[in-house]
Amino acid sequence: MPQLWLQDPQKLPRPAAGADKAPALRKTPLFDLLALQAELQAGRLGIDDVRIETVKCGKDLQKLKWTTRDLLDFILCLRPYKLNQQHDFEHARWCKDSGGRWYPCDAYAALYDTTNKCRAHGGVSVYVKFSIPENGDSLLIMISAHD
Repeated sequence: MPQLWLQDPQKLPRPAAGADKAPALRKTPLFDLLALQAELQAGRLGIDDVRIETVKCGKDLQKLKWTTRDLLDFILCLRPYKLNQQHDFEHARWCKDSGGRWYPCDAYAALYDTTNKCRAHGGVSVYVKFSIPENGDSLLIMISAHD
C-alpha cells in the first residue's frame, strides 16, 4: 500500500490527554485522496478494511440506507484538493471516536445521487470524515458520514 499520508503524522500537534478540544490541523488534506481511490479501485482496500468508529456514523449510514460498499462508492466520486480548483475537501481536524480516542481526519462533502452512485447537482449533500492509521495499516477509519 502506498504512503497515503501527505504529512508526517508524528509531527501533528496532538490533543492533550483527557482534552475535549484539539489543536487545529492544516487547511489542506492529511491524506492523498487520489492514492486512496486508486487502492479502492484496485481492490487492495475494500469493505473489510473499513472500521466504523462512532455510533453516530453507524446510525447515519442506516439513515442513508447505505452499506459499506455504498460509502466506498461515494469516496470514489470525491474530487481531491487542488489549490484554486474545484474540489470536495472541507477541512482536516481531530475527531473523537465513540470511545474517546482522537483521530486526525480529512472531511469531504459532495452532492451525490445515491441511486446512480454518482455526483449530481440535484443529489443529496453527503459529508464524510475519515482517517488512516499512522502505522500505515490498510484501514479506513470512518468517523462521520451523513447528509
